[in-house]
Amino acid sequence: MITSRQLLLAIVLAGLGAASWWWNDLLPPKEPPPTPRERRPDYVVEQVEATQMGIDGQVRRHLVTKTLRHYPGDGSSELDEPRLTLYTEEGPPWVASADNGWVSEDGSELRLRGNVIIDRQADASTHAVRIETDALQVRPREEYAETDLPVRLTSGSDWVRSVGLRAWLGEPLRIELQGRTRAQFNIVDDNAE
Repeated sequence: MITSRQLLLAIVLAGLGAASWWWNDLLPPKEPPPTPRERRPDYVVEQVEATQMGIDGQVRRHLVTKTLRHYPGDGSSELDEPRLTLYTEEGPPWVASADNGWVSEDGSELRLRGNVIIDRQADASTHAVRIETDALQVRPREEYAETDLPVRLTSGSDWVRSVGLRAWLGEPLRIELQGRTRAQFNIVDDNAE
């Protein structure tokens, strides 16, 4: 048997449900959320080659890319198959390449993605170095690069693997490994006969 209290509760709940339904009908219909605007470039340039000079007239950076797409919203550009050469004060230049990239409006930041390789050839005072990863953020003006992804660093027959890297590419070269690291160094005794 239903008690008077349960009956009263059922009537109140039914009344609240009817009032909610009636109130919902009084409200204006909801507008659908705005569809995000498609990101479209305002211009596309094929076979781009750009050189940036320092105040001393020396070449500091040289960028070559298969395709550049410029976006007016934030002034950034997307790059296909970019290749950036960074000339440092001392030592051989660094050459970075990737499948694609993104560059900020003012050129202060370059993000490389897909098969990223950054190389420096050996000279009389430095060893050859190669860094390989899937994504790398480069700040060319600061001669700085970093990633939080797995990275492999090789120099001759020596190698280091790590997760995450910060590198100051000027002289002296400094590299900070961020995560778990494995390495192999081949030590040669110059005094051995």
